[in-house]
Formats: sequence, C-alpha cells, structure tokens
Amino acid sequence: MILYWFEFQPISVPQGLGLGCGITARSQDDALRVLHECVPETRGVAIRRIVAGVKIDDLDPGHVLPNLGNYAVRGCWFPLGYD
Repeated sequence: MILYWFEFQPISVPQGLGLGCGITARSQDDALRVLHECVPETRGVAIRRIVAGVKIDDLDPGHVLPNLGNYAVRGCWFPLGYD
C-alpha cells in the first residue's frame, strides 16, 4: 500500500479540503478511485498535486498530524470523517 497526498487548485477546493486529502491505496489509479468514492465532492475538482509515498512526518504538524485516521489501511485518512 502507498500513501498519497492530494492537493487541489485553490479556486476549486471543496470545503474542508484546503490542506489536502490523504489516501492509502495500491496505485495512483486506485487512490483516485478511493478519493472519489470516499470524498465524492472531489469529482471534477482540479487536482494541483499528487504526492505518492508521502511521509506522514512531512505533513502539517499543527492540523494534519493531530487529526489523522488510520493510514495503514486502504482508504481516506485525512480529513477524518470520510471513509
């Protein structure tokens, strides 16, 4: 499994996803499927950047790290509440 971090274009970012979205998946295509299934409001939204193999410690320590879900299993681990 690979950890992916998605960042969205500022003009089209869905509410609550301003910092990005964390997904664990088998591949980038799988990560996109998980993203759109778990966070349907991201369908059609412009993705600015996808980081494959993101290191948890490299993410925002003030907001992202204290609010992580389970990133060891396939699914959405940030923001919480999407699964």
